[in-house]
Amino acid sequence: MTFGQCLWAQETEIITNPQSQYQKAVELYNRKLYEPAQNLFRKEQTANPDKAIRTQSEYYVATIAALLNQDGADAFSEQLYRQSPRVAYEQRGLSANG
Repeated sequence: MTFGQCLWAQETEIITNPQSQYQKAVELYNRKLYEPAQNLFRKEQTANPDKAIRTQSEYYVATIAALLNQDGADAFSEQLYRQSPRVAYEQRGLSANG
């Protein structure tokens, strides 16, 4: 496989599977590679056509900010909770009803 074919294959994957970059970000997060994961999640917040993935990406960006003690981590978490309280609850393993 030539470099051009490899590049085309990667581009095709991204176009045909909008979750591929999100999945890569989740894999990085699970391997505790937080900064590269956060960068991908930030891209997904604006670039992914799937609203659920954009919302999940917001959660991960806020979570990573808290894990890394980044400036504004509290504000990220508060903003996420205000915009999507159900997601915040679900990500913590709780139900939105209690």
